[in-house]
Amino acid sequence: MQARVRNAVLDDVTDEDVEACRLNDDQIQAMSGQTLEDAQTAEYRKVVAWCDEVDPDCTAKDMAAVLYRAVCEEGGKEITEPDPIIGLLEV
Repeated sequence: MQARVRNAVLDDVTDEDVEACRLNDDQIQAMSGQTLEDAQTAEYRKVVAWCDEVDPDCTAKDMAAVLYRAVCEEGGKEITEPDPIIGLLEV
């Protein structure tokens, strides 16, 4: 299972805001030496779970649900706005 997160603190920031130094500390940190466009579209991805030696009767959809619950229980990112893409995980 892969986590993908983007930093939303720059969503409403414009180039004019950057040029006029109207950014708060979180926005400055989110830019981290990048252009505004690059920082707004940056995504941070990582593998958050791996499962090995699974019961052969367990379907991929069942395992996706098990792994997702485990990630959420350990404080991982919960899906609050699912997109319309059909996948293994039903939220």
